Amino acid sequence: MSPEDDKRKEIFIPLGLLCLAVILIAIKLFFPVMGEPENFSARFLLAILKFVSFSVVLIFEMWLCGQFEHPFIPFGRSLLQLFATAMIFMALSGIIVFLVGQGPSFWISIVIFLGLVGYFFNEEPMSALIAIFMIYSTNAVVEFLLVPFIKSFLL
Repeated sequence: MSPEDDKRKEIFIPLGLLCLAVILIAIKLFFPVMGEPENFSARFLLAILKFVSFSVVLIFEMWLCGQFEHPFIPFGRSLLQLFATAMIFMALSGIIVFLVGQGPSFWISIVIFLGLVGYFFNEEPMSALIAIFMIYSTNAVVEFLLVPFIKSFLL
């Protein structure tokens, strides 16, 4: 691979995915689903807090991997790729649920998620497995622990 291809894969594609995720999350703000606050400002605040929560939990998990002798090097590039994959997974799953329903959206999201992890972390299979676990656990912590706690204050 040429250095230009490496730069595109390491920086530009994750940044593009992050921008797409932000756009999809912004679109989803205008269409509340059951269980979300009715007020637009509360949904906006919840989306921002999810974004920040994902960031904090992923940084903590990457630090934890470094403590257990499996660092993601370089840290910034790996964090950008993990964060882009996690955010596009969260944004797409929300939009797909809204468009096609709960059943098929799970499988569509999983295929996209595994494709992105395979694309970004194809050099080392152990890093790909750890990345899958990190993103899944981040999603679980944010969606099942932090979001209900935040919603209790917003509703």
